[in-house]
Amino acid sequence: MTSEHSALPLSIVIRPEMLSVRIEYAGAALFRYVEIHCAGLQLQLASTAQGSDELAPLRWVVAQNALTGEYRAAAAANMNLRSAQRLTANLGQSLQRSIDRARGDQAKGLLIDSQIDLNAKSLLVGCSNNRAFRRAFQRWTGQSPPEYRDELKAER
Repeated sequence: MTSEHSALPLSIVIRPEMLSVRIEYAGAALFRYVEIHCAGLQLQLASTAQGSDELAPLRWVVAQNALTGEYRAAAAANMNLRSAQRLTANLGQSLQRSIDRARGDQAKGLLIDSQIDLNAKSLLVGCSNNRAFRRAFQRWTGQSPPEYRDELKAER
């Protein structure tokens, strides 16, 4: 990731059909949480930039928009799709797996906060509902959300 990425504003893209979905616990507290979460992601990504991580530009794009697919991630990182796929393959992973890993990391961070309802967490990582979030979390991490929370509690 180059310094140009740290100058990019962090944004959330919302699909038009999601505008009608009611967020049960929407309000100032949720907005502040999202604002703080985005600022934290920016700091995390800026610290990643100091390393020699070749996938940092792709992670940056995914962190900006949970709905990012392979084509959009590659384009936003100033790569063509095939180059991004080749880069990730050379590093022993697939582009989709890299995107899933970034979304899984976001989901883990969101699960720590008990003040945000599961519907909001689902939307923040690009899932349409709680069930889709649970299935995706299982795929991303190999654990269900309750198993992950129990593991966190055991570590504390």
